[in-house]
Amino acid sequence: LIKFKAPIRKLIKKLYEKKFCTINGFPTSRKSWTVLEDHVIITNFNSVLRKLLGYYSKAHNQKSLRNIQYILQYSCAMTLGHKHRLNIPKIFKKFGTTLKVDNGNNQTCLALENFSKKKRV
Repeated sequence: LIKFKAPIRKLIKKLYEKKFCTINGFPTSRKSWTVLEDHVIITNFNSVLRKLLGYYSKAHNQKSLRNIQYILQYSCAMTLGHKHRLNIPKIFKKFGTTLKVDNGNNQTCLALENFSKKKRV
């Protein structure tokens, strides 16, 4: 039986290289994105999150991807907090845990997976 596992440590290292977190996996603000509009910031984080979660969706250690999701969710919140000069609890109070933003007629929110209920085929 062949098992496909997501290389969590390598993914965290890549996120560190792209300035989403520290080398230990602690989320950091993407300061270069603070000049963007809120919905664009969330869209950028969604792009990274969806690519990683989509690629590793069939991994046997899929629950470990929660760490990656946590890093990106809090990095996004920190980036928004940096932009609006608010701390993390206030950002989650303002935008919710999915970081939902209204931009005109559309709503943009972070695409978070619920790993506890998901079953692998």
